[in-house]
Amino acid sequence: MTETIVVSTTVNVPHFIELLCRNAIEYNRKDSVSFIIIGDFKTPKEVRSLCEGFTEKFKMNIRYLDIDDQEDALKNYKELWKLIPFNDGVRKIIGTFLAYMEGCDRLIMVDDDNFPIQGDFFGSHNIVGT
Repeated sequence: MTETIVVSTTVNVPHFIELLCRNAIEYNRKDSVSFIIIGDFKTPKEVRSLCEGFTEKFKMNIRYLDIDDQEDALKNYKELWKLIPFNDGVRKIIGTFLAYMEGCDRLIMVDDDNFPIQGDFFGSHNIVGT
């Protein structure tokens, strides 16, 4: 099965994740979608528990990485870690790198103020790679 990983940075409480999870369930894509959410110094502390709650509620893989988690995930890639600025949306590259290392088939990058389109959000990305 093709795996799609959604990567986002956030400095807000990412309520959009719930909308994406509901969309994945509605269009029978729940088992092929997971999330990597990259935090920053400005990210509210409640984001971890929100992501954990969505993981439990929707039975989907929603990983939140705060600064310490990110540094640990890149411990073998110290040069990459040093290149990525804090307080910048470019931190999505951490999620992109981790998704690549995990062998994802499709990557969707969103911002924490994006909302899914009506219809099959994930299915609309199926043209990628064709």
